[in-house]
Amino acid sequence: MTAIADKRRINGQLTREKLLVAGERAFADHGFDGATTRMVAEAAGTDIALIVYHFGSKLDLYREILLRRAKTLNARRISELDAALADGHGRQPSLTLIVKALVATNIRLRTDQELGGLPVARLIAYEMIRPKQADRHIIGDMFDETAKRFMSAMQLALPNTSVEAISWAYHFAISAVVQTMANVSRLEALSNGACDMSDGERAIDHLVPFIVEGIKGCVVAHVAMEGAAQARANAIASAPK
Repeated sequence: MTAIADKRRINGQLTREKLLVAGERAFADHGFDGATTRMVAEAAGTDIALIVYHFGSKLDLYREILLRRAKTLNARRISELDAALADGHGRQPSLTLIVKALVATNIRLRTDQELGGLPVARLIAYEMIRPKQADRHIIGDMFDETAKRFMSAMQLALPNTSVEAISWAYHFAISAVVQTMANVSRLEALSNGACDMSDGERAIDHLVPFIVEGIKGCVVAHVAMEGAAQARANAIASAPK
């Protein structure tokens, strides 16, 4: 009886894994709305009812696929961030190293099969830009904690910078990363082949300084705007009544 139960458990685990793999490919190719449970079940060589049995619904399957990939992705990103912070030996950390920790794993994801490769990169990018993602809360569950770790690190690298300025800077930085993750061939076409998106390290070498200077520019602009707003408020307060 135990042997039979063990066999059923193992078969159930294998079926679950097949559905996760098939679902990942289907959602990457067709998006959440375009992929169907029938499509996933057929690719996995199993019955639609087993999607309900193992996951509950198409949305739950989709969520599980993303969250399990995010766990590994975030672990690598945090490891690289910790190394960047430790590099300062207690001094003010390097913004460049922090940004590289933010960028590198995400871009390497495109060619790293352990992390899921290009299909997962496209799937994450797709979910981040979809209007319905705010209702599904998947991106928040996947990345909010890690995002806050990076934002705190950015504040350590840029002391006395407001939360608002750091938040804008992080938003624009991650937008550039997501666009690069999702790009398949447009850059090659625009550059007439001069740029090669399959060369992740070269993309990182270009993207890191771009984001570093963008963050600095965002902070400077924020300070200027705050100064201008304060000057206007002072002028209004001192104007004759």
